Amino acid sequence: MGVGLIIGGIFMACRARQTLRWPAANGVVTESEIKHIYTKNGGHRYKPIVRYKYEVNNSSFSGDRLRLFSGTYLFPEKVLEEYPKGIRVTVYYDPNDATKSVLLPGIGGSLGAIGGMFVGGIALIVIIGVIMIRGSSLL
Repeated sequence: MGVGLIIGGIFMACRARQTLRWPAANGVVTESEIKHIYTKNGGHRYKPIVRYKYEVNNSSFSGDRLRLFSGTYLFPEKVLEEYPKGIRVTVYYDPNDATKSVLLPGIGGSLGAIGGMFVGGIALIVIIGVIMIRGSSLL
């Protein structure tokens, strides 16, 4: 499982880096709001929702991803200040599938999730190793 977390983190990092090579199109933000999400454990978190539209080869598309891998933000209101409704934006889209797009290419804010997967994977491997070593010494 630890190795799976590490491999997953590597995959996410590679995919996020690919967005740095995606072509750009002009776009406009069509919606900008904060979504209040209730968690299963009774807590809550806030996620900025930024929807935008853009054109590629005379075809219209819409998107809502800030980054390829993004979750919640500590300061969602800052995101909305940067992307208010009506503002013109640069949209980066997948050259193989123009329906996939981001406003912020690269790893950026995804680094926390990816780093967490690495650390979690390594910690899990260490814990399993310690248990296996201690278990064999008990025999």
